[in-house]
Amino acid sequence: HISKNVADKTSSMRSSLLMDGSNALPHLLSQIILASDAPGSVREFLIEKCKECALVGGAGFSISGSRAAAVVLSALEKCGESVISLQKRWDGAGKNLFEKFLSVGNDCESDDIGLSKLRDCVVLMLKGVKVNQAQPGDSGPNIQISIGPSQTGSRMRSYSVGASDDFSVMDSYPDEMTKA
Repeated sequence: HISKNVADKTSSMRSSLLMDGSNALPHLLSQIILASDAPGSVREFLIEKCKECALVGGAGFSISGSRAAAVVLSALEKCGESVISLQKRWDGAGKNLFEKFLSVGNDCESDDIGLSKLRDCVVLMLKGVKVNQAQPGDSGPNIQISIGPSQTGSRMRSYSVGASDDFSVMDSYPDEMTKA
């Protein structure tokens, strides 16, 4: 159903995906998970494949796979807790990735952007921050437009668009994440 809507040029989903930019992937993943007959299996599959993509058979990190895993894990975070919880992301991929980062230590190529993004995703999981409200479609996007003088004296516009202002912290924080 979803692939049909994405391919249909008159579909509102297609235009939404084309216009949403960085919000397109979380929105699509949310719809795929929620529309599935077995959402739990889809969640587990996505998380497991992120972990497999990032790790090269226990030997270390895949450079290109780490970048792909970081993109998908970030998108899964933006889907919100109701679609895929922080605890499931941590249990399925975060814990193993964190342990691998610790085991490789300084051998990890810190100048690689894919590894840096993946490390950021894992560290953000450790902070225990949960996105409670998923996509802008849930209650409308939060848009702030400010107009003021620029350094040249002309007017300057500043746009701020956010996917969600509804954040919370895990309560109670899991013991195994505390030990990490």
